[in-house]
Amino acid sequence: MKVRKISIFNQLFICLAILLLAGNGVLGYSAYSHSESSLFQQIQSNARNIAQCAAANVNGKALAKIEAGGESSAAYNIVMQQLAVFRDNSELEYIYTLRQTADTEFVFVVDSDPEDPAEIGEICEMTDALCRAFEEGITIADDQSFSDEWGNHVSAYSPIYSDEEIVGAIGVDISANWIEEQLADLRNLVLITGIGTYSVSIMILGFLMQRFKKSMGKLNDKVKELASGSGDLTKEIDIDTGDELEVIAGNMNAFIRQIRSLVKDVAQSTEDILQTGQELKTTVDGNIHIMSHMNAEIEDINANME
Repeated sequence: MKVRKISIFNQLFICLAILLLAGNGVLGYSAYSHSESSLFQQIQSNARNIAQCAAANVNGKALAKIEAGGESSAAYNIVMQQLAVFRDNSELEYIYTLRQTADTEFVFVVDSDPEDPAEIGEICEMTDALCRAFEEGITIADDQSFSDEWGNHVSAYSPIYSDEEIVGAIGVDISANWIEEQLADLRNLVLITGIGTYSVSIMILGFLMQRFKKSMGKLNDKVKELASGSGDLTKEIDIDTGDELEVIAGNMNAFIRQIRSLVKDVAQSTEDILQTGQELKTTVDGNIHIMSHMNAEIEDINANME
């Protein structure tokens, strides 16, 4: 009898292959997401550290004196020089100072960008982190990066004090483009590793399934022989796998030995019956001969009596 649908071996192989693929996918996605989060947190930490150090070194009194149009003032130059130290010696893109002019408005004061600096009083885009830096007096970084024509950036802010009063804040922008580069390398690594481990797993699974299928084939062939009545009861199933199949084969061999013993007993009994029948036939033939002789004598006696 042939299998009418997909065999159990193929079903197991397909199910396990799908499970392996799903497991590799989940593992790769988890590693990618965790690495992305770790890289972003690392940039946030670097941005906060630089902003905090810069805020501690900026002259708050000089910053408070800077007014619109004061790009050539001494206070402006002092703050610019202090910002330039971090601009030229830190891995950041931009460093600048900000001032709050209204509850929801922030403007640039000193922008250290040598190519296209923002003017004093130019409005800066408000973020939650920037508001909290002024309101709570803490060093904080944005929760998300922002994109512009120059790429992706992560910003951090730290308040600047003068006589224990917040007179402004340092803003730093660090490029997040290298995160994409790192994630691209990570994607390639996860992809290569996933394909490699999946291929090896499929090969091992195929080997195990083929071994299991071969052993099951031996059991099935022996059962077919016994079912057809043409099986050789002197040959046993030879499976040496050390697993449940070997145990099943051992039990099957014990069953074959039992059948062989029963067949031998039946054959011996049949031979004994035949021998007894032959002896019975000989006895009956002898009795018939005796009866024939007795009939002849009786006939002679009848003749003599007549």
